[in-house]
Amino acid sequence: MRFTIFCIFILVATHVMAENDITYEHSGTVGTSVTATSQEGFNCAKAAGKVYLLSELPVFFSAEFGKAGLLRKEHSGKYKLALVIDENSDIIGYQVAENTDKNSLLVKTILNLGSLPPLSTSNSCVAGKPFIFEFTIT
Repeated sequence: MRFTIFCIFILVATHVMAENDITYEHSGTVGTSVTATSQEGFNCAKAAGKVYLLSELPVFFSAEFGKAGLLRKEHSGKYKLALVIDENSDIIGYQVAENTDKNSLLVKTILNLGSLPPLSTSNSCVAGKPFIFEFTIT
């Protein structure tokens, strides 16, 4: 009897998960590349800002894109935009590339964040410098 109830519970739980859209929201992948727009930005990215720009931000963006439902087939493609943050990690400037829709869910998701993960003393050189982010969602 217990085995039968357990099997029914497993079948119902599996059915609910299969019917739920949430199980499919996080099935895509995000590739991120970052480019400095100045020599000063390049020097920062090469040294102190490297971990922040190439590790912390891509992980942060991937998680936020998953929450926003961007990791679906209908949102696959390349998106490119420049971002500038201040010392509080607030987004203070942006520019969308010509081949990126400024009304896309990805751009709206980033801009609605308002701020990014906090900067530490060691990577504070990122503040005030524009960096170009290219996101590839597959």
